[in-house]
Amino acid sequence: MAPPLQVIRPADLLVLEFQFINLHRSGARLIRANAGRPAYLIATHQFQSVGEEAFPEITGANQTKMEADQNLKGRKNPPQSAGVTPANLPPQAKVRAAGSSRLVYEAPAGVDGLDWTLPSLLEACRTWPLFLDGSAQPDPGDLRYHGVVKLGWISRDLRSTVILTREALGERLSTDGRAALDRVAAELARSGLAAARDAAPNQSGLLARRASAAIRQLLPVSGQQEEGRVDHVAAAIYVRAQASRRALIDVQRGGVSGVFDLARLPPEIFIDFLKPDPPGEHETALEMPYRLIASPLKTAGFTHALAPVTHGGRTELWHSRMGTRLLRDGQVHVDDRPGAPTDSGGWKGEKLRFIWSPDYRKDTQDGFRKPLDKLDRQMLVKLTAGYDEKRQDGVTPFTPRAAYVRRLMLTALGGDLEAHRKFDPRPQGVDLSAWTHRAAIGRDYFVRVEYSGFLFPFGHRATLVKLTERKFQWRDPAKQDDRVAFLRQRFFIVVRDKVIDYPGGSPQPHAGRSLPFVQVACAVDVTPDLAPPGSAPADRLPADFYSEQIEAEFRQAFWPSRGGGVDYRFPMVGTDQAGRKIAFDMPLIFMSELRNCSPHIGKVAVHWNGAASATRRVAPLGGQSVRMAPASAEAADVDVPLIDAEIRAIAPTSAIGATPAAKLQQFPRFGQSTAKLAAIERLIGQPREDKIAFYEPFLATGLGAGDLFARIVGPAKLSFGSSAPSDAVGAIATPDITPSGLSARHGVASGPLASFGANSFNPSDFFPDAKLLGFFSLKTLLKALPLGDTGDTPKITTAEIPDLKLVRTRFAITQTLDSGQALPGLITGAGGPTVFSLATQIDTPLDGKPASTTVTGVLTHFKISLVGALILHFDRLNFRTVDGRKPDVDVDLNPETGVTFGGPLEFINRLKDFIPANGFSDPPNLDVTPAGITAGYSLGLPTVQLGILALSNISLGAAFSLPFTGGPPTARFNFAERQNTFNLTVSMFGGGGFVALVADTGGVREIEAQLDFGAQIAINLGVASGSVYVKGGFYFHYAGDKIEFEGFVEMGGRLSVLGLVSVSMTFHLGLTYELLEKSANNGVRSSKLFGQASLVVEIEILFFSTSVSVSVEKTFIGSEADPTFLDFVPEPALWDEYCAAYA
Repeated sequence: MAPPLQVIRPADLLVLEFQFINLHRSGARLIRANAGRPAYLIATHQFQSVGEEAFPEITGANQTKMEADQNLKGRKNPPQSAGVTPANLPPQAKVRAAGSSRLVYEAPAGVDGLDWTLPSLLEACRTWPLFLDGSAQPDPGDLRYHGVVKLGWISRDLRSTVILTREALGERLSTDGRAALDRVAAELARSGLAAARDAAPNQSGLLARRASAAIRQLLPVSGQQEEGRVDHVAAAIYVRAQASRRALIDVQRGGVSGVFDLARLPPEIFIDFLKPDPPGEHETALEMPYRLIASPLKTAGFTHALAPVTHGGRTELWHSRMGTRLLRDGQVHVDDRPGAPTDSGGWKGEKLRFIWSPDYRKDTQDGFRKPLDKLDRQMLVKLTAGYDEKRQDGVTPFTPRAAYVRRLMLTALGGDLEAHRKFDPRPQGVDLSAWTHRAAIGRDYFVRVEYSGFLFPFGHRATLVKLTERKFQWRDPAKQDDRVAFLRQRFFIVVRDKVIDYPGGSPQPHAGRSLPFVQVACAVDVTPDLAPPGSAPADRLPADFYSEQIEAEFRQAFWPSRGGGVDYRFPMVGTDQAGRKIAFDMPLIFMSELRNCSPHIGKVAVHWNGAASATRRVAPLGGQSVRMAPASAEAADVDVPLIDAEIRAIAPTSAIGATPAAKLQQFPRFGQSTAKLAAIERLIGQPREDKIAFYEPFLATGLGAGDLFARIVGPAKLSFGSSAPSDAVGAIATPDITPSGLSARHGVASGPLASFGANSFNPSDFFPDAKLLGFFSLKTLLKALPLGDTGDTPKITTAEIPDLKLVRTRFAITQTLDSGQALPGLITGAGGPTVFSLATQIDTPLDGKPASTTVTGVLTHFKISLVGALILHFDRLNFRTVDGRKPDVDVDLNPETGVTFGGPLEFINRLKDFIPANGFSDPPNLDVTPAGITAGYSLGLPTVQLGILALSNISLGAAFSLPFTGGPPTARFNFAERQNTFNLTVSMFGGGGFVALVADTGGVREIEAQLDFGAQIAINLGVASGSVYVKGGFYFHYAGDKIEFEGFVEMGGRLSVLGLVSVSMTFHLGLTYELLEKSANNGVRSSKLFGQASLVVEIEILFFSTSVSVSVEKTFIGSEADPTFLDFVPEPALWDEYCAAYA
């Protein structure tokens, strides 16, 4: 064997190392050492590729290298705009050199040697066929099966025969046909082995005869009757027989004895022969790209110049180009012209298989970012040489496909490569769907890797693209000459399925009822550039999801982001059951199809539904109406305006699709949504948002008896107190509704949904704390009814009226109360049926004009007893208001018994004759305030004179107050007023006073009275006049927790001279007892007795007047209650400081 030969030709930088197998030097020639054995020539090239560091890049829009070159063309100065000059480029990039590449040539039969010269060696490299690894076979579609036995496929390599057999027939025979083939092959192997052991002559003839018989046996089973298929079957049987025979011989040589049933071995015994392995040291192996061992196919060859080539005084770099070996006129030629594009996206011409990578079976580390990471290299090996792989269904054998090569060239400075392939189908564990690689002089300048996956949870098929380009950029903007060509790497996502349909039914959970959308479209074709997957912890799933904390795994499931913690929000458009388009945007998870199986998909769903993703999974809808349930003529209130919707993930009821690449094994569903229930908003007159979720029985079986489809989460009462005026729904009743669900037929439901869903209306559910006239419990008055269209069931509905071009929202309830109900303070059925009716109607024009609101309330034939002392008999109480204008209030008392007194006030019944029966019907002094409506009436009586007795300044008054703040209605009756007391005089003696009483449905609330008596004398002498008086009396006031009783004496006098000078003096002495049930500052009972005395002297001289007052107060008995703890802590800050000292 000749020693290795190092060749360096400086003229054109040819650098090669030649090795010779079964060739030795004899004088000026190389000749075969053993004429009966193959001879090989090995040409080893220097490294043809490098692994160069790539730097992430995020730009505003996707820009190809060509576009970047055009933008930079002719530019001599650094760019000035922000974002173009990268700020993260280091002084230099890391680089790792690949190993050497070798081409192994086999001497053709009949060639016994060659001249010992460099041109002769280079000529042999052009004309001799390549010796390749057994896995470097053509794609099945490129094979010609006729005469396959005669071509000698099984002559040398068992691994090659196994691969070719499977490619030839593995996908062409039915399952029964493959089983029959295995049985026949095993029998032929057993016969062949017996013939070999017995040294039987004509072994090939024996096997050929058996093969012919086997063909006739096999063809009816396989169904392959065409004449052209006979050779296929014969070749397959022959190859399988030889493989089985070889395996059995190897087993027996290993010392294992016994009888082997070879029928059980195929095809499992071939698995070890099919797995990728490092190529032999005497087989062709090219390391390009970096850490990928490539092999040409059998039809390939290389061509190059034999001597330096010079043009115009310049010598070109020596290079060897790959092409197709052709035999023309008995001479071998290599056609190295770039292949034309094909319809499948590749090129005509030669191909490559990546038969091995150092990363294939080892747990290696990449060290730094490169165009291809270790997982990319593993997948490319499986895709192009993984004969042992199964398709994603786990059953069907996978047929690897070689990569298209448009240009492959080897030089001493590095190789050129332009290769591409789309991979479909793919084997298990591989999501790399397309790969494009361009390199020049060993340096990559364009590498595009595509990974198939889904947008979780909607299921749009999408492709994550990793694009690495060499770009000319300035490292330092201040230095215009500091321009370098770095590798810049960016990621973006291409959406493959723009529209996903959700037709409902199995396997979609809840038959699709949990998702209002029947279709969801992704409104973006290609995202902007994204941050590298998982570059920020917030973009990753929990750490236990990844076996290795590396980007190659992060990209299999991550939150796409624009960097800096900003999620990329995918624009989406959902189509609901009404055909409406609902636009929204939200972050989504990109999930590789590798993770679209158990248990990975479950972990992704747990993360999506978990607390960490609570804000990310909420889609803002901006108040767009969404049809939440199927609509019908009887149940049409199913369109709900949603502020946002929580999109959750849920597993299908059964597997979707045949493989993980077919469909995402999850469905989206609505969780909690924020709704603007217009019916309630217009009802209470203020904005309101409610959290809703689908009603579980609706999800299980659809609309039931109550037509419930949603529940209100965490129900909150509708406020009709001081914060939300109750005149929006009528002053007769102040509802305190607690909405709990939505019904397609009845609008808003209240209370436990189980009873509503059972087609029953319980007033205690809908009005749990509502008060009639501010005091009487509606849930006690109203009766339970079956749901229906009887008019007695309360409804909150919204409907569009096209003829009037408006949307009408209505809340209404009408019920006839049972007669004879005697609640404390309320008596129904008084003189007729007691009908309660309450309705609010809001008409909102579609042209944007202000809405019109009409509220009416009616209550008929009832009595209100105010602690038995005052009884009001109403024939009708009516309230109506339009658009907030002056309310129209009608209160009709019964003509006979409208107002009666009882108990200690029964003697006043004689006064009722002075009060007209319709005295409260829209009276002149109607007073409407934000606090309520007060209707009052006052009646003055003439002076009554009887001798020396005179009763004057007499007045009677009554008022009825209906508060809007949720309080009870009150009535006030008075005889005279404190500021205008009645007078009773007898000669020089006299007195006066007043009495006032306030009562409501809860009892007497306030009593105020004053009586006084005294005497007065006056004298007038012309030039002077004067008067003196003295009087005494008492004052009583009861108001809730406070009782006040005062006795007083008052004296006074006045003197006037000529009307120019006057002097007056008043002396008041009072003694007061005050009882407070609960003091304002400490909440406990207190009382005291105190006296007050005051003297006021006033002097008037012409236009000048002055007064002097002196007062004194003395407490005799009583005081505030004992001081509390808070009384000793005057300032809260002191208490906080004290507590902090012991914290």
